[in-house]
Amino acid sequence: MAAEEIDVNVIATILSITSDYQKKIRMRRVNFMKHYMNQRNKKKHRTFYFWCIGALGNRLSSERRFWVQASKGTGLFWEETVVMWNDDSLWLENFRMSKGTFDFLCKKINAYLLREDTTFRKAIPVEKRAAICFWHLATNEDLRSLAWRFGVGKSTACEIINEVCQAVVEILLPQVIKWPSDEKLLNVVDGFLTTWGFPQCAGAIDGTHIPIVAPSESSPDYYNRKGFYSIVLQAVVDHQYRFTDIYIKWPGRVHDARVLSNSGVFGKAEAGLLFPDLTKQICECNVPVMLVGDPAYPLLPWLMKRHPNDGNLSPAQKKFNYRLSRARQVVECALAV
Repeated sequence: MAAEEIDVNVIATILSITSDYQKKIRMRRVNFMKHYMNQRNKKKHRTFYFWCIGALGNRLSSERRFWVQASKGTGLFWEETVVMWNDDSLWLENFRMSKGTFDFLCKKINAYLLREDTTFRKAIPVEKRAAICFWHLATNEDLRSLAWRFGVGKSTACEIINEVCQAVVEILLPQVIKWPSDEKLLNVVDGFLTTWGFPQCAGAIDGTHIPIVAPSESSPDYYNRKGFYSIVLQAVVDHQYRFTDIYIKWPGRVHDARVLSNSGVFGKAEAGLLFPDLTKQICECNVPVMLVGDPAYPLLPWLMKRHPNDGNLSPAQKKFNYRLSRARQVVECALAV
């Protein structure tokens, strides 16, 4: 029995020694891996530190940057090509306006678009900013190509287009597109009579679809009958193709008559505030001042449209339709420009 107890004690001692030894081995391995990882991280940190110093040195030693992306051959298109154009036909072809009109617009929106140079960058001139926007609107060139052409970044081109459009809306829209006063309205009525042969007409009204990218929400509402996504622009034009009122808000699927019924023109006309009381007796009828529109619009006391062509029109009705169509073509031509 004594020998068996001795053997058990010896075995227990050996197992205890072996367990302690294995723990020491594991701890040595753990300590070694910690030391290895610390040394490795120190090397990484030193490498990153020197890389940052080098990058900062290169940045500080570089020349001041412009508010434009570095050009690879076409960035000076505006500076070296467009500003040299003396032929208005080139301006009309590419900007849809003459050089004089371009300069006039730049002068009007200069205060809104002017940016100051900073320590690190030179501001893009107002004329170049306007050119980027008007070129895009006139040619529908995509942002990537537009940015490449004018030597700016794609996001910069997008931002400039929005800023210029906002400047035009806030500064020029109230000055240029406004309803004629009583005296000017008389000139418009007289102009429709002498130029287009239609009496008591104060303007021609129509709608057009402005193409847009399909919105993420309610996109079916913007899909129009012509097969693309749009918003509706309603416009009133005088006898000289000049816009006197615009209204843009509704999705492309909305009918022209509904757009009209929600516009400011409709509200003022229904309240008797759009036209002065200038009725004129024609063929024993008192004819008020009115707008002319296409068959999509309702027939109202202040809105005239042609007789439906059912094949039984009288000569007088045919003549009326012809004269009204001539008067209405001004808005079609204005929207097609």
